[in-house]
Amino acid sequence: MAKKKALEEFEAGDQVKHPKWGVGTVLFKNGSGERQKVIVVFPDEGQKKLLVAAAGLEKVS
Repeated sequence: MAKKKALEEFEAGDQVKHPKWGVGTVLFKNGSGERQKVIVVFPDEGQKKLLVAAAGLEKVS
């Protein structure tokens, strides 16, 4: 069985990229690991509440 990739931890203020909504900014984070949830504001989409394990987010440098 393939080893699961470790989930990235996000913090408020991080710039992230979502596959559908593009680049946004993390406003709030709750929890950690598989249960980490974030609220991200995207310029064209507004605020989205996302489960990190399912959202496909990547940190932007």
